[in-house]
Amino acid sequence: MKKLYIILALLMCLSFAKNVCAEITIEILDQDTPTGIYNGEYRELLEVQVTVGNDQPTQIRCATFFIDNTFSWLNDLRFEQLQWKEGDDWISALKVDGEWGLTVPCWDITLPNQTRIITLWGKVVTSDFMDENKEFQIGWDNEEYLWLSGNPTIVNNFPQHKNIIIIANTSASNDVSNVTEIRNFPNPFNPETTIEFNLIEDGEVQLDIYNIKGQKIRSLLTDQIIAGEHSIVWNGKNASGKKVSSGVYLYKLIVNDKTELVKRCLLLK
Repeated sequence: MKKLYIILALLMCLSFAKNVCAEITIEILDQDTPTGIYNGEYRELLEVQVTVGNDQPTQIRCATFFIDNTFSWLNDLRFEQLQWKEGDDWISALKVDGEWGLTVPCWDITLPNQTRIITLWGKVVTSDFMDENKEFQIGWDNEEYLWLSGNPTIVNNFPQHKNIIIIANTSASNDVSNVTEIRNFPNPFNPETTIEFNLIEDGEVQLDIYNIKGQKIRSLLTDQIIAGEHSIVWNGKNASGKKVSSGVYLYKLIVNDKTELVKRCLLLK
């Protein structure tokens, strides 16, 4: 009840603060790293940092996201169960479904001189057949896409975009001949994960790591391997020995020049 009174008091303050503008910075974090997601998978899509300066609180009311589908060539692209979250708490009771113009309510007060990180959760869904990964952008072209109370001054630059990649079905064909299993644990992981696989027969084995864009970042194994169970550790570094950023990665097992299995792992920091 005390928390409710404080929120109501802040809302009243906002109604009288129209001539005194707070400064607010709203930024989509890690914009250079695409978010990989499976079709219909419910997960975090965006991570947004909100910083209010000066001495006036402000309220994020809604965000309307611009969707750019021009380079994914998907006829059907929609979102389901979009909702804002901070930590373990949902800060919008309403879940939103939509296609191109997505307005997701976020009824919450940000206090003066406070920095917060909120996340947008939901599903990306398509009925199109995909034999390769499909990529599109979600974000803001300008501050008109943000509905804020208290007439704050937005001090950061636009546009801001985050690339979303819908991962195609990368499972091997049904005629897998020499591998009975491949998996990694832990998954998600930080800072390293162990990849295990089981060969039915001896063979020339190659195990490679790819980023979500399909670019090979490291080869973990290239050798003649005997039949049986094997494991190898990936320490989360690329071929140059540099730690990679958090996100979805693919590991591909090739035996005797034939791709046997491709699976994904998730690095969290």
